[in-house]
Amino acid sequence: FPQNNDCGTMRTMIELAQRKLHIPLSTLVCDANYITTTSLATCFELNVTLCGPWANSDSTSQSPRSTRSNSGIPKTAFTWDAEQHVYRCPEGHIMNPIGKERRTYFNGEQGERQRYRCSRVACRQCPRRLQCTPNSKLGRAISRNEHEELIELHRARMATEEFQTLYRRRKQTIELTFADLKQNRCWRTLAGRGLQRA
Repeated sequence: FPQNNDCGTMRTMIELAQRKLHIPLSTLVCDANYITTTSLATCFELNVTLCGPWANSDSTSQSPRSTRSNSGIPKTAFTWDAEQHVYRCPEGHIMNPIGKERRTYFNGEQGERQRYRCSRVACRQCPRRLQCTPNSKLGRAISRNEHEELIELHRARMATEEFQTLYRRRKQTIELTFADLKQNRCWRTLAGRGLQRA
């Protein structure tokens, strides 16, 4: 790939690996850079289970300014009502959808998020306003990623001892190879791009 990161390479790598190994992949252990909403959706489609730490904030990210002001009550404290397709704040107020937005995330991938907002009246009268949204004149807002269910499923899976044990095996395999290349063979950089130049 003529790029300096792993963005958008998951599907190609899985399909290539399955052709080379002549076996179907059921579980893929990888580092946090690969655990994105796009990768989760791709692996779900290909019936492959991802194992790795969730470090991507694209399901809950806000601008740095809003993150600082809203850090008192995180998004995880808000409840998703699947039947009505609305969120409920910790005080029980309904947060209705206010529109969708396309976002480009830190790794270059793109996705869609639905925005939800609590009414300004409810927020102004809320006893936890200063903790939740002290500077908002419109009411507290949060976003829901188009693949939020896959994110929640992945987080729950990674919280189990089975997947924690599986992930710890990664440092005994590929990470050891990286360490050998860097430390013992001094291969920290390559003089050119592409397999032939490498």
